[in-house]
Amino acid sequence: MQRVIRMAFVLVDSKLRLFKIEHQMEEVKKEGERLICVDENFWEWWKQEMDYVKDDVLDLCFVWDKQDEILHNGEFFSAELQSDFWNQREVLNLLRDLGIDAKVVDSRGKLLKDSKKSSLQLYSNIVWSEFIQQPSKQKEVICKDDEGKSPAWWYFENKRRERERRRG
Repeated sequence: MQRVIRMAFVLVDSKLRLFKIEHQMEEVKKEGERLICVDENFWEWWKQEMDYVKDDVLDLCFVWDKQDEILHNGEFFSAELQSDFWNQREVLNLLRDLGIDAKVVDSRGKLLKDSKKSSLQLYSNIVWSEFIQQPSKQKEVICKDDEGKSPAWWYFENKRRERERRRG
């Protein structure tokens, strides 16, 4: 069975934040730093950090304000990604949880989110299909309040709980 590497690459002001998603979202740090500078060795570091092998399936979401030559010309960047996981809700939740308020445009130029508070405009390689945006056809599905939360929400909620435990 092929392994799926599912990640979000969020590049704002030339600083990259990486999030890996397996069972939950986990921030990937480089030498202990959350903000990663993209340099000529970035993709080699990434392959080693992720234990990447050729058979791995990649589900890589990219969100950026300005294109980065190394990141966007790398062998793993896809200009248009159709994903079963990455959809409009997941990406917007991740940005919200990171405290990023911006206009967000998909890979085909469709405005996904407008912002009256911020002039920042972000772009994404995700293709937002009409299928993904449609509400579920299932009726009478009952779930706990927290079951519908995104991996990004859980990541930041766990961090918040950890800080509270440390305080006392």
